[in-house]
Amino acid sequence: MAPKIVSEHERALTRQTIMKQTRKLIAIKQGIRNITVDDITQAVGIAKGSFYSYFASKEACLYDVIEQAYETDLMHLEAIMTENIVFETKMEKFVMNIFLGADGIGRYITSQDYEILLRRLPNEYMKRGEYLTETTVSGMMEIFSLARPQVESILVMLDCINNVATQTALTDEIKEETIKTLTKAIANYIKEYSEHLEVRISQFTTFPIQDLLWLGGY
Repeated sequence: MAPKIVSEHERALTRQTIMKQTRKLIAIKQGIRNITVDDITQAVGIAKGSFYSYFASKEACLYDVIEQAYETDLMHLEAIMTENIVFETKMEKFVMNIFLGADGIGRYITSQDYEILLRRLPNEYMKRGEYLTETTVSGMMEIFSLARPQVESILVMLDCINNVATQTALTDEIKEETIKTLTKAIANYIKEYSEHLEVRISQFTTFPIQDLLWLGGY
C-alpha cells in the first residue's frame, strides 16, 4: 500500500493541534518540566514517530508554544489598549490574563524554566529568543510611547509578577491581590513616563521625535 500523502495544509493543522494540546498539558502538569513526548502524542492521538516529523524534540515543541504565547500576548496588549476603559483597568486585564487567566501560561513557566529550555536547544533557538525579546521590547515601546530603559524596567517588574504567579505555596487569592498591587505600580510608572515624554515633545515641536528622545536622554 502506498504511503498516505499529507498536504502542507494538513501538516500545518496537525502542527497547530500538537501545539494546542501541548499548551493544555502545560496547565494540566502545572509547568513544562514533567511533560513528555508520550504525553503530547497521547493527547493529540498520533504515533510517537509522527511527532518527530513535526518537531525535532520535545523542547523544540515547548519553545514554539512559548514563542506563540508571547506573540499572542503582545497582540492582546495592543488590542486592550484600544478599549474604552481607564488605563489601570487595561493593564490589570492584560496582566491578569497572562498570569492568572485560564489561557495564560505565565502562572506555570518561570524565567528559570525558560532559560533551562533554551540551554537544551540548538544555538539557533538562543537567537530566536533574543529576537523575541527584541520584538517584545520594540512592541511595548510603540504601544506605551516609552523609551527602551523604561520598557526594560517594566519587563523586570513583570518578571516579579511571574515569580508570584508561579509560587505553588501561595493561594490564588494572595496571588491575585499581590499581582493587582504590582500591576497598579506598573500602570503608574507607565503613566508617569508617558506624560513626561508628552510634555517634552510639546516643548520641542520643531524637532523630529527621534531627536527629542536623544535630547531627553531616552
